[in-house]
Amino acid sequence: MIPIIAFPVINMEKDKIFPNFVDFGLCLLNQRKTHKYEIISRFPVNFKYEFISENPHPYFKIYPMKGIIQGQSSIEVWIDYLPLKAKTVSMELWLHID
Repeated sequence: MIPIIAFPVINMEKDKIFPNFVDFGLCLLNQRKTHKYEIISRFPVNFKYEFISENPHPYFKIYPMKGIIQGQSSIEVWIDYLPLKAKTVSMELWLHID
């Protein structure tokens, strides 16, 4: 007997799943700025996803934070930035796909 193992991936082009860097640029105080991104599954398999942050910041909101991407479809993810003080802030996100 020869075991055969295979597993699907959401997208063969790993760098195109989600951007490596998001820059909101200059923003006015108390003015929300939103970026929208699309995560695309090119294979007929459902994938679970979840955004994880080890250093969340209250000026940022990511939604939806987790869910399911149906096979051969896509989901939209929004990142909001609402600065309440004049300062530079940052946050790191991990996108976990299962």
